[in-house]
Amino acid sequence: PAAQAGLGRRARRANLRDAFEVDALPPGTPVCLFDDVLTTGATLRELARAARAAGAGRVTAVVLARTPARAELRPDIA
Repeated sequence: PAAQAGLGRRARRANLRDAFEVDALPPGTPVCLFDDVLTTGATLRELARAARAAGAGRVTAVVLARTPARAELRPDIA
């Protein structure tokens, strides 16, 4: 996939579609995903999809930081 920087929400999702593959897991295996910065959630969403397709049960995500939503930066545009 191309670099995510500068892409909007829809473009990020399209850019990562089918970008990850997870080897087969025993059915119901719990999976924990880690991400340093959550921007739109596109990366975690696609990784979770790939994990579930491989047999994962519960998928949990942990992030260290997130970028603020536009409405948080400019409440007047919400």
